[in-house]
Amino acid sequence: WQVQGDDPGRVIEHPDSSITCVDFSPQNLLLATGSWEGSVGIWEISSHNLLRTMQGSEYGIRDVEFSPDGSLLAAAFDDNSILIWRVADGTLVHSLRGHDGAVISIVFSNDGLTLASASEDQTIGLWKLADGTLVSRLTGHDAAVKDITFSLDGSLLASASDDATVRLW
Repeated sequence: WQVQGDDPGRVIEHPDSSITCVDFSPQNLLLATGSWEGSVGIWEISSHNLLRTMQGSEYGIRDVEFSPDGSLLAAAFDDNSILIWRVADGTLVHSLRGHDGAVISIVFSNDGLTLASASEDQTIGLWKLADGTLVSRLTGHDAAVKDITFSLDGSLLASASDDATVRLW
């Protein structure tokens, strides 16, 4: 990539509407896009070709995230849900519901066994990917949780909230 200059770079246009979020696959071969119309696109970076579109909801997407091995793609929706697809064929693997507000941010654990979700309902959900169950709900923030991330060694989860705090779990 190039930081300076007037080159606008390569342009990928989503077929539906405005793009709200993007994520590179771990191998840097694919790019996932989420739209305000609730569709997810998977693009081949080298050709700019749209490989597949998955319609998740009529609600907007706040975040998309590839699993660490690149086999799964998760999307966080304004309708309080998270959908997870198999990247290879676009098959829906899990439909996760458990938040009482829009899901704003999602992140896979480094081992790929857990998905964490941050929500406007002031909570963080921890989901077991083997069967899609909500195994824990972390509470403590006094406003919407806006972002989450796992530490590289997976021993900590950090969350950032509109309550002006960062919590380490």
